[in-house]
Amino acid sequence: MKKLNVFVDESGHFDLYNKKSPYYLFSLVFHEENKSIEEDIKYLDYRLSQMGYEGHGVHSGEILRNEKGYVLVPPKDRKALFLRLFNFTRKVPIEFQSFDFEKKRFRGEDGEARMQAAMARSLSRFLRDNQMYFNFFDVVTVFYDNGQYQITNLLNTVFSIEVDNVKFKKVKPWDYRLFQVADMVCTIELLRLKRNAKTKSRTIENFFKPGTLKRTYIDGLEEKRFRPKE
Repeated sequence: MKKLNVFVDESGHFDLYNKKSPYYLFSLVFHEENKSIEEDIKYLDYRLSQMGYEGHGVHSGEILRNEKGYVLVPPKDRKALFLRLFNFTRKVPIEFQSFDFEKKRFRGEDGEARMQAAMARSLSRFLRDNQMYFNFFDVVTVFYDNGQYQITNLLNTVFSIEVDNVKFKKVKPWDYRLFQVADMVCTIELLRLKRNAKTKSRTIENFFKPGTLKRTYIDGLEEKRFRPKE
């Protein structure tokens, strides 16, 4: 049986007037189940255990912002955890597609509804343009943690219309390395948007060595962007 797994994560919120959060984006990570990543997961687990983080679920966004469970983690460890997961992302046979929206364009009457409609159109267009690829699989399983009901509704509605044999599964982020990869993708894609907009950020400047953000992370991730299939 041919199976495709789709891991989804988002970055941002629906407050259109928060200047500290100018973008909303969500990312889809695709993994064809016949392409085993078991050895890659074992190696990542081993590398994390070497650092003293056995069984740790890596949360890239929180690492970068030094939030929640990472407040007491030394900067050296945070950077190493981020790099370990990024190297895993580069190595495993996955592709991704991201959808980003500049929130100020939707300010005004019914702004959130208009942004959700734009999100639905973008996802629907992508799935329809690649319909032969997605319908090649006997089962397409969409994994999401139901973190935001707007994304849950979007996925359930659009995938059910555009893709045959789709299933949905609620996940806990620490249970799936590829869900953590989706978070990594969202984090780097957001950094790309901010860099293109020439947004100054002390957090970014402190976390990445000069030149490495684009050369190592943004350009490195680009190799994994979804390519249309013939």
